[in-house]
Amino acid sequence: MDKGLDAFDSSDFDLAQSYFDSAHLLVGPQTDTSTRVKLLFNQTELLKLKGDYDTSLTNYYEAARLAKESKDTASIALALYNIASVNFYLGQWDKCREHADSALNLYSAIHSEGKIANCYTLLAIVMREQNNPESIDFLRLALTYYEKAGEDRNISICFNNFGNYYGDLEEYSTARDYYQKAVEISARSSDNYNLAISCGNLGDSYTDLCQFEQARFYIDSSLRMSQRLESKESIELNYTRLVIYFDAKGDKDSALIMMEELLDARTERLNMEGDVLIESLEKNHQSQLSLVESKAKVDQLNAEQAKSRLQFWSVLLISLLLLLVAVVFIRKQRQIRAMDRHLHEKEKAALEAEKSLNELIVQQQEADQIRLEKELEFKRQELVKFSLTIAERETFVNGLRELFGKLGRSDAQNPEVLKEIKLMLYNGQDEGKIEIFRQINAINHSFVFELKSRFPKLNEDDIRLASLLLLDLSSKEIADMLSIEAKSVDMKRYRLKKKFDLDSETDLKTFLHSI
Repeated sequence: MDKGLDAFDSSDFDLAQSYFDSAHLLVGPQTDTSTRVKLLFNQTELLKLKGDYDTSLTNYYEAARLAKESKDTASIALALYNIASVNFYLGQWDKCREHADSALNLYSAIHSEGKIANCYTLLAIVMREQNNPESIDFLRLALTYYEKAGEDRNISICFNNFGNYYGDLEEYSTARDYYQKAVEISARSSDNYNLAISCGNLGDSYTDLCQFEQARFYIDSSLRMSQRLESKESIELNYTRLVIYFDAKGDKDSALIMMEELLDARTERLNMEGDVLIESLEKNHQSQLSLVESKAKVDQLNAEQAKSRLQFWSVLLISLLLLLVAVVFIRKQRQIRAMDRHLHEKEKAALEAEKSLNELIVQQQEADQIRLEKELEFKRQELVKFSLTIAERETFVNGLRELFGKLGRSDAQNPEVLKEIKLMLYNGQDEGKIEIFRQINAINHSFVFELKSRFPKLNEDDIRLASLLLLDLSSKEIADMLSIEAKSVDMKRYRLKKKFDLDSETDLKTFLHSI
């Protein structure tokens, strides 16, 4: 039996089952009660891991009865604690709390601190399921006892429960930190069963935090370990996590594939449970037949009546079994449909949120576009007004230039003065043009930068002309600003179009607006 315990602690459950079965064969009437109770606890722990809760309850009640006969308080408390744990798995919350409280009182009486911590942990879990805020206080008490005793396995379980508590409160970062501690402790103590649970919980928290790469790694790790341990419920739970994971990523095809894997796993487990029940029924039937055959001297009528009763009960048991399988199957199907509806509602909500966000973005873009267009039109009008002012000033300066030209020809006494006046006039004209182009460059700063980047061979005149065209100025307006003929502007436009390598069908202004 000790070798079986070592194999169990190493998560080698098949080897543990083999040792416990061998020990069971050695148990006889002369075996002391404490050994029989201990073996019964160990065998039932394996049944509980495999999900056979009905047999587990029967065994634990039997262990409690034997422990009461021998007045073994510790074993009675352990039986009550295990009964409470099975009640929890079956969702029987009130019974779970009742048995856990009884176990806690017995352990307190014998001052078994480690077991007291186990009871606090179980009570905290049940309270969490009942949305009782006191559950976190029980968890803290349990952790204090576990840390004092240095029980890594139970510390890991306690951290997982802390993570579950904060996960229910949607404090996913805090939950992730506790699950990470549970993973580290389980890995350090080579507790593969709790490591599989902790990795799965950690993957859930990363999914909630939308950190999908880490989530996939830990969920896959948990699934592989659950498959090695043949823990059917853990396998199904990890497939459920993968369905939620792919749904959160928006990968509907992979979510459907995982849903199929989940259904296959559940079907396989139900089939296995059905096979076990049918096999047990067949063994019972064979035993009854053997008993009937051994009574050769019994009256033929009584034998026929016994056989009829046996057949009746066999049919009744099979009918009840089929009914149980049908009820379980219908319950599972309802759970699957409920999960489908939940996933559909989440997807619908996500799509509506995305639609609303896109509408807001479009509205903002339209508002920004209108604002930019108004600003551009305002600056263009200001530029045109400024350019017209400059043009008028240039016309005035040209008239003065002609006047001073005549004066220069007729008066040779002050040639230096006239030369200086002409120079000032020309400089004033150039300064006006420089101011215009400075305003244009300020308006089209990003356009000029992009133009120079894509077409580095363009000269300053080309860039200046492109900037004026981008402002939708006509050839005449551009000619007035550049002090050249409108035909010269058309020729410059033709040459610029060639430098852009545009065909005759492509509009130059349209091309410039697309840059």
